Amino acid sequence: MPRQIAILVKAKEHLFQTELVKYGVESEKAAKLAYILASEPENQFLTNEEIQIFTDVGQKWLLTVKSHKQERLSQKRN
Repeated sequence: MPRQIAILVKAKEHLFQTELVKYGVESEKAAKLAYILASEPENQFLTNEEIQIFTDVGQKWLLTVKSHKQERLSQKRN
């Protein structure tokens, strides 16, 4: 069972990283955040560095996604 869980975590990590890079997050930072997201640690176990990565990279991703959505909406209206 632990091996199946490890494979699942790796698959989730890959998906998260792909999505982050797709929306402009630098590959190295995307890999770090993807690892954090895929491993699903409890908040109290995150290091200060992990919290900072989560905040900075997550914000960049969110702003980029919102921007892409607004562009698509504008294109549909025209």
